[in-house]
Amino acid sequence: VLNRQTWWPVRPGMHPHKDVRKLMVVVAEDRASHIWDKLEKDPQYRALAQSIWAQRFSLKGGDESPANLRKKIDEQITRAAVAVAKLHKRTVEVIFVRTPSAENYLAFENEVFPRAKTWDVLLAKTGAPGVHFQDHPELQGFWLPEWSHLAAGDAVRFTDALYRIIQRDVEPRTRRIAKR
Repeated sequence: VLNRQTWWPVRPGMHPHKDVRKLMVVVAEDRASHIWDKLEKDPQYRALAQSIWAQRFSLKGGDESPANLRKKIDEQITRAAVAVAKLHKRTVEVIFVRTPSAENYLAFENEVFPRAKTWDVLLAKTGAPGVHFQDHPELQGFWLPEWSHLAAGDAVRFTDALYRIIQRDVEPRTRRIAKR
């Protein structure tokens, strides 16, 4: 609480940084979790959450250099490829899902983590299928109150749409691969 006070002095050379606040709270018996309804109902709290995400939207002095960021991305993709290969050896199928993000958050992701250099490379190096929300009209048009999490009321509709896409587009592909 003290760190969130506007009167709290910032030491020289430091940048004020707000920590991510409470986003998820409701967990059902089946472990489905939903965004905290305060993000949906309270415009001020929603604006606060958006402002916290926005802190990351501009690369400032001291942040990752493009070369270091590229190295970290490549390392994570390599780790994923190794993990997927181990799972495939155990006949476990892996499907990557790129869930929706919106507005300023999506613009930031597109700039810093362009699809051609991240998502497409991940799928190519792992050999795993993927479902990207931008490729499917039925995975668009959801309300993301703070730009990165579905509103609780859209969660079931999203899950139903995702399940239908997997059944239609991904399962036939994985069955063909398994027969080889």
